[in-house]
Amino acid sequence: MSGPTLLRLIRSMDLPEVPELTVLGVDEFVFRRGRRFGAILIDMNSHRPVDVLPDHTAQTFANWLRQHPHIGTVCRDRGGVFAEGAERGQPV
Repeated sequence: MSGPTLLRLIRSMDLPEVPELTVLGVDEFVFRRGRRFGAILIDMNSHRPVDVLPDHTAQTFANWLRQHPHIGTVCRDRGGVFAEGAERGQPV
């Protein structure tokens, strides 16, 4: 399955309300090769997408986490952007 096909499928899904997630996976992907990146958020317990962010910045991810304070663990790659976002988005 190609990347654009996968994105079309995700965008066409009726994503449920974000449940009381405790473990969230996050990874970046490209909307348009070399031009525009986004981030996909996955419920690591059900392995289902819960949201797609319009970019892959720390600030956008932190804002999303602030709206979902029940997240306890974030699974991410070794890149620093999501680590920074997770730190910024922690409840105060």
